[in-house]
Amino acid sequence: MGGIIFSVSSSFTPFLLICLFLAYSSTATMDLSTDAMALLALKSRLIGESSSLNWTDNTTSLVCNWTGVTCGSRHRRVVGLDLSGMGLQGSLPPEIGNLTFLNSLDMSINHFSGNLPQELSRLRRLRFMDLGVNDLNGQIPPSIGFLNKLRILRLNNNSFNGFLPSSIGNASKLERLILQNNEMGGAIPTLVFNLSKLEILKLGFNKFVGTLPSHLCSGTPKIILLVLQENELEGEIPSNMSACTQLQVIAMLGNKLSGSIPSDLSSPFSQLQVVLLGNNRLVGELPEALGEWKALEHFNIDMNNITGTIPLGLSNLTNLQRFSILNNQITGIIEIAFSSNLY
Repeated sequence: MGGIIFSVSSSFTPFLLICLFLAYSSTATMDLSTDAMALLALKSRLIGESSSLNWTDNTTSLVCNWTGVTCGSRHRRVVGLDLSGMGLQGSLPPEIGNLTFLNSLDMSINHFSGNLPQELSRLRRLRFMDLGVNDLNGQIPPSIGFLNKLRILRLNNNSFNGFLPSSIGNASKLERLILQNNEMGGAIPTLVFNLSKLEILKLGFNKFVGTLPSHLCSGTPKIILLVLQENELEGEIPSNMSACTQLQVIAMLGNKLSGSIPSDLSSPFSQLQVVLLGNNRLVGELPEALGEWKALEHFNIDMNNITGTIPLGLSNLTNLQRFSILNNQITGIIEIAFSSNLY
């Protein structure tokens, strides 16, 4: 009986192989077709001129040759979509979530409007997303936290409102979070300051409130640009800022920050180049170690309540180009050799 079963199985083996091959081919075609349908759904949402896109129903088999589309060499799926700066107007369809092999999405500098579809959370391979400089609005969906491979997220210069979801802290590989020039409010989620790979954080020109966590530098040790200007942040600047050894720019002007400027805001060996703390409620005196901040280029504390004298040693700061202390109660003389470059 075993021989009979073996004989029958052997006779069916070529047939089964053919079926498996056809099934695989059909699946591959369906996947590519799914990508094409998702892109056509996006095109159907466009308003007005879209002739720059050569996306048509009768060329779906050539989707990898469509404008702005990049396909992977292995799976022949859409892995990149770049429609930046094409003047497109419309909204994002939920079908965009069907581009499941996508790792780069750039639709910046257009006129896309409406909300971000929840289905974006299905793009689990996504590493780069830039939807900046559009007319998008509504809240950033909490499902954005499911994009755990995301490294760069740019949603700047839109009209997003509501809170920044705390789930953003689940995007543990995030290196750049750029959300400036929106209408977002509430407290900045503490988990943002636990993103250990974060290098650039730009949340300026929003309506964020609350205080900065004391563990800011220990949680984001790789931070290079910290831009939180023109919000409604309160409380003191964390006292251990010198622990942010990679920090080059700290911009917090136009908030309601109080307390004094931390004496260890920088160190002689740090890379801090730009300090913008103007238009806050800071008190106390300028740090005595200011003359040792060797990399400093631009220093602004206008419109605070700083008192005391200008620290000695500014002439040691050979990279210093701007030093602005207007509308404070500071006395002293800036070295004449530098006065032509400072204000």
